[in-house]
Amino acid sequence: MTAQSPPDPPAEPAAGFLALPQCGPGSRFIGAARREMDAAIVGYYVKDKLTIAAIADKVGCSNGYIRNVLEENNVKMRKRGPDPSANSERLAFVADVRARHRKGVSIRQIAKDVGRSYTTVF
Repeated sequence: MTAQSPPDPPAEPAAGFLALPQCGPGSRFIGAARREMDAAIVGYYVKDKLTIAAIADKVGCSNGYIRNVLEENNVKMRKRGPDPSANSERLAFVADVRARHRKGVSIRQIAKDVGRSYTTVF
């Protein structure tokens, strides 16, 4: 018979991440553990602007569980889809291209100036 070595100690959480208990089939969080989990989930959603799916992946719970926690904590849900503020760079690019074109610069020249293909600029 060979002796089994003891299991490896749990890994330390990465910098900036809380050491939260992991969700799993039949997991239940009560008391301080539940309050800690709820606070982390709300923080990820409100402060870090993570999506429900991203939070679920991070803490190992279902999307439904995350949504329930947010609703129980009276968090205003964001609309589905990408964050409109993330489009600001693209909108600035489009405005720049339009302004140059109105001044008479050709699409081919604009594409060359900004380092994009003709079809991207057109």
